[in-house]
Amino acid sequence: MIPSYNEIAQYYDWEHQRFADDLQMYLGFAAGSNGEILDAACGTGRTLVPLAEAGYRVTGVDSSPAMLGEARLKVGAVARRVKLVCADLRALALRHRFGMALVALGSFHHLTTLADQRSALRGLSEQLAPGGLLILDLVNPAPEWLAAGDGALVHQLTGPFPGESGPDLLSKFVARTSIFETQSDHQLLIYDRTLPDGTVSRRVLRMELRFLFRFEAELLLGEEGFKVRDVYGGYGLEPYDGSSSRMIYVAERQ
Repeated sequence: MIPSYNEIAQYYDWEHQRFADDLQMYLGFAAGSNGEILDAACGTGRTLVPLAEAGYRVTGVDSSPAMLGEARLKVGAVARRVKLVCADLRALALRHRFGMALVALGSFHHLTTLADQRSALRGLSEQLAPGGLLILDLVNPAPEWLAAGDGALVHQLTGPFPGESGPDLLSKFVARTSIFETQSDHQLLIYDRTLPDGTVSRRVLRMELRFLFRFEAELLLGEEGFKVRDVYGGYGLEPYDGSSSRMIYVAERQ
């Protein structure tokens, strides 16, 4: 089941405000593509807005109305180059062919069954023009990453968050439990928001993700209409190896 981000949509940009490591990579691939861009699982528009600002026409798809609501607040001057669609990645039917599609920052891991993964990849293939590129960013399940999923609650970050009567203080805690046999990663996300009067409100999100191994992902892509051109280990397009933090697939629609 894909988790609903509606409850924490307003916190997504706060926790990702300093993360832009992948933007130059997507801009680079966009420069070599033909046609419009599909940002699948676009969330609040973290990658969509910079692509539109660079002059590309971008369609963003997400299953969370609240995340798309945050995206609409950000498109501003580039709204004429942006289309936002509330839809499930497993059932894409946009009736349009794109020159490039991307699934950023591990969003594909929310698809926890083989049937869901196949449906999403098949839909992405059908939305791309022949020769169109899919950029798929996955976590590399290296032994170190798996070992860190020991169930311990970890403080991830704390910082100011805009409140009604001044800045509030927001903290995020995460607990991960990796289960190798099922290739699943169970996560507990806790957001504690402290108001100026000392009152604390808490929001909790539980999610399950499924991690994939290198050739498993390559096999799935091949079976759903893609030819893998490259696999990179990081956003600087470093060669992939077993210790890489990411598995970034560049696949061409056949």
